[in-house]
Amino acid sequence: MPRASLTIAAGPSGSGIPQAERQREMALSYSATMKPLLTAFAILLLVLPALTGAQSADDRATDYGSVYVFRTPDDSGGAYSLTYQNQTLAKLKSGAYTVLRLPAGRQYLLADPKAEQLYGLDIQAGGSYYVRGVSGGNLLRTKPSLVTSNAREFESQRASLNEIPSVVPTP
Repeated sequence: MPRASLTIAAGPSGSGIPQAERQREMALSYSATMKPLLTAFAILLLVLPALTGAQSADDRATDYGSVYVFRTPDDSGGAYSLTYQNQTLAKLKSGAYTVLRLPAGRQYLLADPKAEQLYGLDIQAGGSYYVRGVSGGNLLRTKPSLVTSNAREFESQRASLNEIPSVVPTP
C-alpha cells in the first residue's frame, strides 16, 4: 500500500516553516523594524520645535523688557496699586520700587485704578525703562501718576528705596 507523505517545499515564501512559526517571526521582524522608527519619531518630536523656530523659555525671556517703577521717600500720599491690564502688580509705597517684566510692544500702566492717567511705554525686548510715581493734586486729595525717569535718577535713589516684589502679569 502506498504511503502518503507530506513534503513542504522551500519556495519564495520562505516556506519550510509551519504557518504559526512564520507568523511569530513576522511579528518579531515587524517589532524589530518598528522600534527604530518609533525611536526616530520620538527624537523628531523633541527636535522639531528647534527646527521650526519655536522658542524655549530662555529665548522667550528676551521678548520682555524690565520696567523699574519707583517712588522717592519724600513723595507723599498712600500706596499706589500699580496696575497693568486690569491686574494689580504691586502696592507701591513712598520710598519703594519694583521691577516689572513686560512683553515687548506698546504697554500701558496705571499708577492706581483710581488714577485718571494712563502711562504708555514702548517696550523693546531686553530694554530697561525707568518710571517714577508722583503724587499730584492738593493736600486733601492726591492723584497718583507716573512720569518718565532714567537710570541715573533711579540709581541715585536706590540706596534709600526698599524693593517690593511684584506679581508676574498674566498674558
